[in-house]
Amino acid sequence: MAIAPISIVSAILLAHASALTLTPHPEHTGDIVAPDFASFSIEFWCLPDYTGNTSHPNTFVQQILRNLKDITGTSPAIRVGGTSCDTTFFSASLDVPMILPPEPLGFFQPENVTYGPAYFDYFRTFVDDTALTFGVNLADNSSTHVTNAVDEASAAISALGKSLAAIEIGNEPDLYIPTLRPSTYNQSDYINEWLTISHHVHTDSLPDLPLQFGALARPPTDALGFQLETLLDFGITSDQRARVFSQHHYFFDNPGAEPQLATLMNHAHTATQIAPFLLTAADARAQGIKYIIGETSSASGGGRAGISDVFGAALWVLDYLLYAASSNVRQMFFHQHTNHTDVIRAYPYTAFQPVPIEGDGSSVRPMYYGILAFDAALGRGKSVVSLSSDAHLPAYALYEGGRLDTVVIVNMNLHNATSAGLDDRSSQTVTIALPNGAHSVTPHFLTAPGGDAQENITFDGYTVRNTTGVMESVGKPARSLHVSGSKYVLSLKDSEAVVISISY
Repeated sequence: MAIAPISIVSAILLAHASALTLTPHPEHTGDIVAPDFASFSIEFWCLPDYTGNTSHPNTFVQQILRNLKDITGTSPAIRVGGTSCDTTFFSASLDVPMILPPEPLGFFQPENVTYGPAYFDYFRTFVDDTALTFGVNLADNSSTHVTNAVDEASAAISALGKSLAAIEIGNEPDLYIPTLRPSTYNQSDYINEWLTISHHVHTDSLPDLPLQFGALARPPTDALGFQLETLLDFGITSDQRARVFSQHHYFFDNPGAEPQLATLMNHAHTATQIAPFLLTAADARAQGIKYIIGETSSASGGGRAGISDVFGAALWVLDYLLYAASSNVRQMFFHQHTNHTDVIRAYPYTAFQPVPIEGDGSSVRPMYYGILAFDAALGRGKSVVSLSSDAHLPAYALYEGGRLDTVVIVNMNLHNATSAGLDDRSSQTVTIALPNGAHSVTPHFLTAPGGDAQENITFDGYTVRNTTGVMESVGKPARSLHVSGSKYVLSLKDSEAVVISISY
């Protein structure tokens, strides 16, 4: 869905820096964003940390996912893949779920993962409506690589059945050079390898099952990267099941750079970064291909402490999701990954810590609240239109049944709770012109002490309890406010967001 033209939406920034006036069109007909738009990707070898098993399921993660389903009516989709899926080997005779090689403490990815039929028992802890994407090994270059990948796909199809949303062949093949492929490796080579495997993957039992391609790490503007247009020209869709194209995006993806929270909390930076992805998404749509951002988060390599795991990341996630949803992106998967050191820890970029560490229970990270607020705005599916592209006050209108239903405003001005007093927190005044017939609004605030906060985060007066994942009321619940004069004026604190429901 393209961002609405000015004839659909008028957003006027007033001269005063602290004021924004929004005039959304009362009606808009556009593509409906799916309720599982915001979903999760889990590193292959970490899956049992997130699921447990059928005898002892991870009830915390089950509750975390249930919270989101309670809002949207649909469970978030789950992709199991990542770097470690390109190190996997399937053994039909293995009598344990998975074998990892001995590694020094603190390893980021195992060199190889052997798994058997029992591995698929982990998936049975997800509720039945969870759409699953399963990654198979493309990187292996041994004489048995085709047989192994086909065996992996066949095992997944047999075990997961109609829960499968896609089989993804390979992960980040544009990074295979120089360790996994020679320097001459190119897009044509990738397509030949991909098709060699895909042509041996039999999906007769699931005739509508797509095969997912791409899973590309480099941005579309990278001269060394693979391009959708080239992959199509070289014939990857000669296998007609190649119907889902995935790219990966991390906001901070330069290991040598020193990221700043204020940079993340800036809509203009996000819009500039993903602009080429959105162009690719539009091209995919024109070709009848589903475009997804199949792995994403605030920073690659596990994230950055003090940036990925603070409230500013929640505000970034909310804006990022809404902006992508207002374009041709069909789904986004936020990557989850644990780190097995002397204790098991989740990396900073994850939405939640799935297992206890050092006596502390499982816990929710700030980013989860951004996804929670997005799902609350989206509900069971709405069309999304960008209202304001202001760097620090982006705003969006959401339409249900063609009528304005929700407005979301994100105040991305950074307020540091650790370095400023409560009295130093500024607010921005926002005026929303409401359609005729609108008689009340209900504001649901996403708030915390500041953008650098890791605790005391709430959405709509609720917090998510660590160890249980249950949402509990800790503040004033949202209440309906009568409006007159066809406008609503509110004050929004710096480093705060609001989801405004409109009643007629």
